[in-house]
Amino acid sequence: MNKPTFTKGPWKLENEVMTQLGGKGVYCRTVRQSEGFRIADVFAPSEGVTGTTEKRNEDHANARLIAAAPELYEQCKFLEKVLASTDHPSSPKLAELRELLAKVEGEK
Repeated sequence: MNKPTFTKGPWKLENEVMTQLGGKGVYCRTVRQSEGFRIADVFAPSEGVTGTTEKRNEDHANARLIAAAPELYEQCKFLEKVLASTDHPSSPKLAELRELLAKVEGEK
């Protein structure tokens, strides 16, 4: 498998801020690398059908997942080594994990 080419972690989630996007108020959560490089912005509308507390909570959960991505990747790599060293190196779960890692590493 290739070495990942994504921005090195850790990534952190910044506090939610209210901002303007396309002339409308939106809530924005930014994920940054520890040195300050912006990885992603996750927006939640402040009004209309999608401007609900439930939607903002969902967008917050999406931002947390993005921020945890480098750590999740490292845990997957660790689990791949553990599973490969057991008595069942050809298990379907190991194959699924390797498929996932190949996606992350740009091989799929």
